[in-house]
Amino acid sequence: MANLPQTGSTTIQLATTISPFAQPTAPSPVTYDIWGSITINGIAYRSPDAGYFVIKGAERSYRWDVQNGMMLQGAIEILRGVTPPEFTLEHYFWADEQWETVIEIISGFQYNLKNIIKTGNVGPLGTLVVRGINIYHPVLDLVGISQINIRACGAPEQVSDDHLWKATYKLQEYFPPIQLPAQDQDTAPQQPNDPLAPELQNKATQVQQLTQQVAQQNWVSLS
Repeated sequence: MANLPQTGSTTIQLATTISPFAQPTAPSPVTYDIWGSITINGIAYRSPDAGYFVIKGAERSYRWDVQNGMMLQGAIEILRGVTPPEFTLEHYFWADEQWETVIEIISGFQYNLKNIIKTGNVGPLGTLVVRGINIYHPVLDLVGISQINIRACGAPEQVSDDHLWKATYKLQEYFPPIQLPAQDQDTAPQQPNDPLAPELQNKATQVQQLTQQVAQQNWVSLS
């Protein structure tokens, strides 16, 4: 195994996710395919009884601000934070007893906009406020994704002649902004005193007074 660069406390310690090559051994109670199963809002859909679930395109992406130096090599690279990635969930099913799971997931992944407005979940400028959907899949666990929003809900389609069907959902990580702790007045950095600030304030006051005088004169002349 290659030696990875040591980044200290800036890296995340991942949970121990089971290997996709691991096979449950006795007396393990696991009798289903963990990597083909998924849990949505606390409801476990286990493969093969509920079908087979595949995550594609999931990643942990970061937003960087790269400022290239003028006529110099290298650049200043500033980490601005985490960006919520988009990815897809594919649900494969092939039996009549799996259809109930398909209906349940499709229904749960469609937003009721009238109900959102009725319950008062409306933010500034008329934006609709929705809460993330809890989700667990080993692939998502590896990149630290545990909540999602729905970008698109696809209708089922047949993918083979032997009655194999698939429903595709476009998802995005639910990642609200992190609120930074407020600083106390005593600990907040003090702004340096500007020696020109009083003079600029006086000039601004004079301009405001002259503007009022001109407006009054124009009003008198019009009347």
